[in-house]
Amino acid sequence: PSQILMSQEEWVNFLGAQPLVYRQVFILLREGKSHEEIAAELKISTKSVQRALANWSQGRRHEP
Repeated sequence: PSQILMSQEEWVNFLGAQPLVYRQVFILLREGKSHEEIAAELKISTKSVQRALANWSQGRRHEP
């Protein structure tokens, strides 16, 4: 998400549609944290961080 420009309203809507952990992952990614830093801060695996990104990326492929 940090590489894609979106308005504040789009960002809020995007986050609101995410599960809580994914929301936290995307916020930390936008702040520039690495996968490892996010995993440590949220006490989740780096695989969970990657899964959040993969799910987001897969959903983006189906958008017009």
